[in-house]
Amino acid sequence: IQLGRAGSTVWVTDCNGDRAADVAETLRASGGTAHDRVLDVASWKAWRSLRDELGAIDLLINNAGVSKPAYLHETPVADFERIHRINYLGTVHVTMAFLDHFRAQRSGHIANVGSTLSFVGLFGYAAYASSKFAVNGFSECIRQDLLPYGIGVTVLYPADTDTPQL
Repeated sequence: IQLGRAGSTVWVTDCNGDRAADVAETLRASGGTAHDRVLDVASWKAWRSLRDELGAIDLLINNAGVSKPAYLHETPVADFERIHRINYLGTVHVTMAFLDHFRAQRSGHIANVGSTLSFVGLFGYAAYASSKFAVNGFSECIRQDLLPYGIGVTVLYPADTDTPQL
């Protein structure tokens, strides 16, 4: 809402079209300019398509995440794969989709949403915490890679957030 009020055009993406549309409508109702699109962060091809449509951007916020708390011995490997595909590889896909644009304009900022569990393991959250550890490690690495291009990288570490997965 603050970005919209400041004159930015905000794109809201979500794998659920209703959620993306609701958030974009909230932004527009507050006086901002917003567009919504159904996109799955786990789909590299979809992000390349949006990148080609948007061109250069100034701020990228990677804020996708899912969790499924469970005892380790009750967590199927498929849950690890799904959570890592969304939380970690989703961050990689979106970042890499816009990387050439950021480098060409020699400016911009990438904000990756981690978690307190990006640096502290917690019982029952092996799949989630390890995916957020990966987001943290990726962010630290690319911060160094992108420094010569004037591109900033921030990791946000929210504590418990009131979401359906909590």
